[in-house]
Amino acid sequence: MPYTVPDGYFEQMHEQLSAIPRRQRRVVTFRWLAIAAAFVLVASVGFFSLRQKPQVNTMADVVKSLSDEELASWIEFNDNDVFLALMEE
Repeated sequence: MPYTVPDGYFEQMHEQLSAIPRRQRRVVTFRWLAIAAAFVLVASVGFFSLRQKPQVNTMADVVKSLSDEELASWIEFNDNDVFLALMEE
C-alpha cells in the first residue's frame, strides 16, 4: 500500500473527536423570534390605542365654545334645515 498511518491512528482520532464538545443547536430560531416580536408589537399597539378614551364633546361643550356670531349663524342654519325638512314631508 502506498499510504501508511501510524499504529492506533484511527482509535486516537475517535477519542480526540469524542473529546470535542458538540455544538448545541439553538432552541429558538431567528424566524420564530421575529414572529414573536411582530406579535408583541401588534398586540402592544392595539392595546395602547384601545386604552385611550376618545374625547367626547357634548353639545353643551360645543355651544359654549362658539362665539355669538357663530352661534347665531348655527341657529339660523339649523332653523332653515328644520323648515326645509318640514316642507318635504
